[in-house]
Amino acid sequence: MKKFLFIIIALISLSTAGYIIFNKYLAKRDLDTLGIVFSGHTFVKSACMGNKKAVLLFIKAGIDINTIGENGLTALHCAAMTGDTETLSAILQEKSNVNFKAEGNINPLMTPLHMAVMKEKNEAVKLLLDAGADINANTPLGTPLFLAARKSNKAMVTTLIKRGADTLVKDRWGGTVLHAVAQSSQPDEVADFFLTNGVDVNAKGHNGETALHTALSNNSFGMYLTTESAQRHISFIENLINHGADVNAVTENGETPLLISIRTNVKDKMAISLLLKNRADPNIHDKEGKTPLIAAVLGGDMAIVEMLLEAGAKTDGKWGALGTPLHAAAHQGNLAIAELLLHRGADVNAVDCCNGTTVLNTAVEMSNPNTEKFVSLLLDWGANVNAKDGSGRTPLIEARNSILPVVQLLVSKGANVNDIDRGGNSVLWWFRNRHSEAIEYLISKGARE
Repeated sequence: MKKFLFIIIALISLSTAGYIIFNKYLAKRDLDTLGIVFSGHTFVKSACMGNKKAVLLFIKAGIDINTIGENGLTALHCAAMTGDTETLSAILQEKSNVNFKAEGNINPLMTPLHMAVMKEKNEAVKLLLDAGADINANTPLGTPLFLAARKSNKAMVTTLIKRGADTLVKDRWGGTVLHAVAQSSQPDEVADFFLTNGVDVNAKGHNGETALHTALSNNSFGMYLTTESAQRHISFIENLINHGADVNAVTENGETPLLISIRTNVKDKMAISLLLKNRADPNIHDKEGKTPLIAAVLGGDMAIVEMLLEAGAKTDGKWGALGTPLHAAAHQGNLAIAELLLHRGADVNAVDCCNGTTVLNTAVEMSNPNTEKFVSLLLDWGANVNAKDGSGRTPLIEARNSILPVVQLLVSKGANVNDIDRGGNSVLWWFRNRHSEAIEYLISKGARE
């Protein structure tokens, strides 16, 4: 009797194995009919393209479920991205590695859960979590919660937090989920989840940026073009400040939120006004010496310059070789801002930090359409027409590339036509290869070699 039972079991096993082999053969034949090669790479590619029929045939044909495609992903990664729950369930049933980390540089160390969150596939996220996906798997882009925060996906954030996502986790640079929120286009949607759950509002991430720095930097990408989106952005910034964000925190480069806000070129006056209202210091400079006022002058926005001056910005801050805000105005040829600065106490004879270059020297060097008017303005305010820089060059020497009226204006205001620089070179020597009219004019005024 025992021998008979053994024979029966053996026959059943053989028939089952035969059935499986036969089914695999049929699946491979069907793939061949579809013109699809049976290989790991084509399996993953089919999953990434959302070819459900092909994926299910590959599984029936006995493909290695954890094979890695040319893109460094598994089929589970791809199914998670497409969000097709039938395909995803079929792959999960085959004991696929739910926490496999993608290879390569395109999606560095991303798990299938990361991919589902990134593509905002809520049902796929739930399936993966039910299958044991690591909700706190960290990558160079952060945990799945970081990705949901960047997407401003309130439903996704809620799901992840309810399922145990760590709201206090940090990325490799020390950044928090608030940094991720600050990178989104609708930050106010999910900010409260984190601000009310103990996330450090002043934690520093990449380059020493706080979430406030990141929010203001993010605005430079032109994401807030409508009135509604701009207001949401401002609401988020205000929310950060109300929860203790340091408006004078500095990055590794010494930049404050105020300086970053001005530097973005979006000229976000609402953000700047909000920062100043909350006592942002307009005189903190970065490591190069650039102050918010210098940045505003370079941006050419009179309204922002006025806001900073009203908030106590000093007119004598120096930024490297560029010099003071008045130097910056001369560099840009901005008459209106220059006049405003002069009325607010800017030193018309200030020099830069490195070569002793005066504002007048800078103005004559720029050769822009406003040069003559700008030079006239400075001279009217008492600029020293014969001041020398560190090389001994006067404004007249620097005017060699300017227009004749500028040369004539300087001479009419007392410029020495026979001055020499520290190298012993005369004014005429500097003009030797320039326009002949200027040379003739200088000679007529007594200039000599």
